[in-house]
Amino acid sequence: KAGVAAARTLTDLRLPMIDDLPDITVELIRSEAEPGGVSDLSVPPVAPAIANAVAAATGQRLRRLPLDPANP
Repeated sequence: KAGVAAARTLTDLRLPMIDDLPDITVELIRSEAEPGGVSDLSVPPVAPAIANAVAAATGQRLRRLPLDPANP
């Protein structure tokens, strides 16, 4: 509001937590490539999961981020 965050803490934002995410199966594949991290695997399903929850609750499918009913 007026350039100041309305949320005082991250908890106030009610962000999804790890328990809110679907189960993720990680399969290791032998390769000669440099190994990469797996810590970012929890990030990609978050936005689609929230968008699907919004669609289930409202019947409106939002296909762009940030989710905005005025700009589906």
